[in-house]
Amino acid sequence: MSRNITLQNYEIRNTSPKEKRSKLSVAAYARISTEEDSTGKGSYENQREYFENEIRKHEDWTFFGIYGDYAKSGCGVKGRSGFKMLLDESKKGNINIILTKSISRFSRNTADFIEAVRQLNSVRTNVIFLEEGIETLSANGELILAALSSVAEMESMTISQNLQITLKSLNEMGTPSTPSRFGYVKNGTSWNIVPEEAYAVKTAFCMFASGKKYSEIAAELNNLCHNRLPSGKKTAWKPRSVKNLLLSENYIGDIYTNKTATVITDKGKSSVPNIGIKPRYYISNHHPAVIGRETFALTCRLISISSHSDEKAKADCLSQLLKAAENDILLSDIIGKYAREAKTC
Repeated sequence: MSRNITLQNYEIRNTSPKEKRSKLSVAAYARISTEEDSTGKGSYENQREYFENEIRKHEDWTFFGIYGDYAKSGCGVKGRSGFKMLLDESKKGNINIILTKSISRFSRNTADFIEAVRQLNSVRTNVIFLEEGIETLSANGELILAALSSVAEMESMTISQNLQITLKSLNEMGTPSTPSRFGYVKNGTSWNIVPEEAYAVKTAFCMFASGKKYSEIAAELNNLCHNRLPSGKKTAWKPRSVKNLLLSENYIGDIYTNKTATVITDKGKSSVPNIGIKPRYYISNHHPAVIGRETFALTCRLISISSHSDEKAKADCLSQLLKAAENDILLSDIIGKYAREAKTC
């Protein structure tokens, strides 16, 4: 029988022996600052929900627990009791995978980061950094560890700076370390289709091709996805998130990296469109598509002309889009319903 033990800085869920044999045991690590806790941003409960949503995407994963440290700097292992317990449980063979939002949550000290990852690699515990899309036991993870190790003595260079150099190299090789989008789940360096999420994506494109509004599509996606957004947060789809989905090249199997860049202003860090700040990379055929290229191109065109073209131009583009969707082999399982509705209106 499973049991739950709740402690001040961490929560452990011990799985039964049978469950351990049939599923991978997945734990999460969260470090929460005083500021985040006071504003609710990144709070323990929010992070727990975030991790549990990620784990639910995998049928072969079971939640072992969330380990946390409150208001710690992350600059060293000393004093982080939750982090140390996480390492200890991994060394005992109780944890197969550790999820954490980002490298900065895990550690901000290069030497400590490398040492912790090496210890976990030695017992075959895979650490997944969700924001960076990095898995330590993957080929990319080993490359990143090697790059960081080579400059570990140069502490004037932060993990973030070292990481950017390595990610640039991965982009240039066509193997970007990018988190998977809604509709997919990441397995090593590959993106695999999640059938129920891909169905929702296809539904959005088919409804748009049949002339439905963003608000109508959002309502349907909320019914299909039970109010789960691509980010995994439990909140409602809205017209803006639908538009972002329809404009994503990820659904034709491509990845466009570095669309935005982080800049530092007098108000702190902010994300802005990447126009000449750092290199951008477009990688074609990176993963399986769920939408045909012609359907996607016409969808983007219709969105771009909707605010400034005359009604005839919009109608002509919509007619072309519907025809493309009807001929799109990837949409053949569901386009018929929406095409019939469009033609009877």
